[in-house]
This record gives sequence, structure tokens and C-alpha cells, in this order.
Amino acid sequence: RSGSGKSTLASLLSRAVEPARGQVFAGGIDVLDLDLQKLRAEVGVVTQRTEILAGSLAENIALFAPLPREQVTAAVETLGLAEWVASLPDGLDTMLGPGGTTLSAGEEQLVAFARLLVRDVKVAVLDEATARMDPVTESRVVEAAGKLLTGRTGLLVAHRLSTTERAEHVAVLDSGRIVQVGPRA
Repeated sequence: RSGSGKSTLASLLSRAVEPARGQVFAGGIDVLDLDLQKLRAEVGVVTQRTEILAGSLAENIALFAPLPREQVTAAVETLGLAEWVASLPDGLDTMLGPGGTTLSAGEEQLVAFARLLVRDVKVAVLDEATARMDPVTESRVVEAAGKLLTGRTGLLVAHRLSTTERAEHVAVLDSGRIVQVGPRA
């Protein structure tokens, strides 16, 4: 249900919101005992809304860090986005943001996934990542999400059951409480 604490759970894991001691663990360690910068470097969060900055697609993926072009290209290819990028006016050099090409909600999510892939995060938190898109775009995003999560721990926050189809474990929240946890049947 809305308001049950799904997004709060995601915020607690990344320590965007500070949890109480002994309440949130990553790898069996209280997140409060982990170095905050290291934790944030290893946990990537994709929310419903992705900020697109004034710059090229490549710059947006790298978040303006001086990454080798090959690293950005590899992320695009790994996520299966090469065809989409090639369809843009200038590929990875397509200007986005104010005065540039406008992306759909799903395309913005794809940029966010590529951002996590170039950072090589260990934990990917997808907080309602498919909530604002049409079914065709959603299928492309779900496919890319599957590739992003390969070899990583994923925390998928979702209303739609279809979003959790690949999950090994599912927790159901109600009014801020976990009411059911278990392996996927």
C-alpha cells in the first residue's frame, strides 16, 4: 500500500535517512557501523524521478566524472541500450536537459541504470522504477534492470507484482511493518 514505508526502507539502507541503531543491516553489519562515503559509493538508488542535467547523454551517465568513453559505452551495451542510443540525434553526444533532447520517464530511468553500472555499485535499490511509464517502455526498463541486477544485490520497491517476478525473496509491508517475508513461490 501507499504509505507503508517502502521508500523509507530504501532511504534507510543508503542512509539518506538515518535508521535507529540495530535496525538496518547490510551484509550482517549495522549500516551505522559502515563508513558513510563507502556505503553510498556501494549502494545506488534509482527513484521514480531521475534528474537529467544540462549536458550530453554521456556526461549524464557519468554524472560529469572524468570516466573513459569506453566505460560509458560498455554500460550502454551491457544494458542493451545501444540501439536506443543510436536512435538519438547525436548518440552519446546528444545534448539533454534545458534546450536539449527531452527524454521520456522510461528513458530517464535507463540513464539512471547506466549511472549505477558505470559506478559499479554492489547494491542497486530500484524504488518504484517503473511507476511512471507505459507498458512498452516498462518492458525495456525491466529488461535493462535485470541486466543491471546481474551479480548485484537488488532491493526492488514496487506496487506492481510484475516488477518483483525475478526476486528471490519478497517482503510485504503494511503500515510500516513487514507482514510477510519469504522466498518467491
